[in-house]
Amino acid sequence: MKNKLKKIIISILTLSIMSGCGVEDKDPELIIDSNCPTSVECGKEIQLLATMENTKEKGIVWSVDDELIATITEDGKLSALRKGYVLAKATSVADPDLYQEVPIEVKKNTLIVVEITNKFASMKVGETKKFSASITGDTTNSGIGWQVNNEALASVDSNGNVTVHQIGLERKIVVTAFSKINPDAFAECEVTLSPKDNGEETDNSIEEVNGYKLIFKDDFSSERLNKNNWEVMIGDGSAYGVSRWGNEEEQYYAEDNLKVVEGNLIISAKNEEYHSENLRNLRYTSGRIRSKGKVAHTYGRIEAKISCPTGNGIWPAFWMLPEFNDKNEYGGWPNSGEIDIMEVRGRQKYQMFGTLHFSGTDGEHLYKNASMFFDNGTIVDFHTYAVEWDESEIRFFTDGKLYGTIKATEWSVRDGTSKFSNAAPFDKNFHILINMAIGGNFDGYRMPDAEDIPARMKVDYVKWYQK
Repeated sequence: MKNKLKKIIISILTLSIMSGCGVEDKDPELIIDSNCPTSVECGKEIQLLATMENTKEKGIVWSVDDELIATITEDGKLSALRKGYVLAKATSVADPDLYQEVPIEVKKNTLIVVEITNKFASMKVGETKKFSASITGDTTNSGIGWQVNNEALASVDSNGNVTVHQIGLERKIVVTAFSKINPDAFAECEVTLSPKDNGEETDNSIEEVNGYKLIFKDDFSSERLNKNNWEVMIGDGSAYGVSRWGNEEEQYYAEDNLKVVEGNLIISAKNEEYHSENLRNLRYTSGRIRSKGKVAHTYGRIEAKISCPTGNGIWPAFWMLPEFNDKNEYGGWPNSGEIDIMEVRGRQKYQMFGTLHFSGTDGEHLYKNASMFFDNGTIVDFHTYAVEWDESEIRFFTDGKLYGTIKATEWSVRDGTSKFSNAAPFDKNFHILINMAIGGNFDGYRMPDAEDIPARMKVDYVKWYQK
């Protein structure tokens, strides 16, 4: 009896030890449910699920890499906000180094249709008229947004009330009604502007700076990038004849990286190796816009209020190129010129640069630049960057402080046609560009550290003044 009992006890102990060894041999594992959805329409919610295996610690917390695209609760309920891609991450509470990620595509609702139902073909300075619109297919009831293409000429409120402030150079505006949940669904109306009955062409609201009067403004005051002002540039530069944008840059420009949120244009630079089918082996995506064919003038004060991110290899810029670079009588770049109103290196958070590019008499690339160190704050703070440009000189300003002047006698491709013999090439129409590059030659081919990405460049407004 004693021997039998002894054998039973030994057997129980052996099974216990073997069972214990089996648990200890398996590492904790986090598994995302294979049935989790990988796409969702704007305005809708999905539930993401994950489990912990081989551990008593079952806690999991969810997060996303871009809350402009979607938000998520800690228990995995994802709310889709804007079109784009987001990386959802499930992390073990007990061990933050244990996680899994899943890419989610946020799609637009293609069934939404917007129509302007009450519109006006003409308006006078000082007049206010109410435009109205209808929307179908919006199951989220997000509603209609309004915008005008040039806020220096007219303004519009959230109810569609348009007020004209001046007739401007174009003597017209474009009023747009759009779906807030899908800004790609929109309707437009062109309005011809005329003076008041007494002949006045402006009201008392027109801004002036240093004797310059406002002729163009984009305040990014609605939820939609106004494509009557801006062209979204896409790709690695090859489609524009400048492979990797001429500077060996490491980003692919995508429209999803441009969002208008709470009165700011936000350009996001992201590491998107998981979404690489369109990136042509480039690791990063970012955003770039230009006003070519839409907003272009000769001379004036051009300014923007901008916040830039920090980090190695991050290169935000606010700059200008000639309106018709390929048809410019001075030839292609650099003969036709370039005006860099603001460039920063993300790792140099206290310094910014302004530069003119042009060519010498033999066509060689030349440049003149100036730089400024911030007395207070860094590039992350909003600063107002501007140039005042005329045929005799170009002056560079930051927050109203003049930090550089380049005389027309310091640049030239040949004798100009104006009274200043060296005004060329900066005596033609130029347009505006805003972008954020990654890597490239401006900062010695440095690349961002993991903690530097995603990076966000924020633009509060862009303005153009003339005398």
